[in-house]
Amino acid sequence: MSYKTCCSVIDSWEQVRNIENYEEEHAAFFIQMLDKAIGMIGPDIEMLTDILMELGKKHVSYGVLPQFFPSMGRSLIETLEETLGKDAFDVETKNCWTEVYGALSYDMIRAQKL
Repeated sequence: MSYKTCCSVIDSWEQVRNIENYEEEHAAFFIQMLDKAIGMIGPDIEMLTDILMELGKKHVSYGVLPQFFPSMGRSLIETLEETLGKDAFDVETKNCWTEVYGALSYDMIRAQKL
């Protein structure tokens, strides 16, 4: 399931998807967020946690529910696998990405439940 597929099948995102250029803009924001987050893993982890918590709260106003995050994670993993190929995106790399996405989404989900 690709990112586009994920966005198409989750009915609750209909309101957000009606925003002009949503897919292109959200995909770009998603990739930028991942890029920044990965750069902050390590010495800036506490700041990253705060940023992700705020981002999680913001997503509540968009109608994003905690149960949407696993679908986004699967879409990310499948997109990376399709883009990089099985040789570059081997089992170890896939497991690392799955762990990192799980940790990042955990803070966003936790913020939504506060």
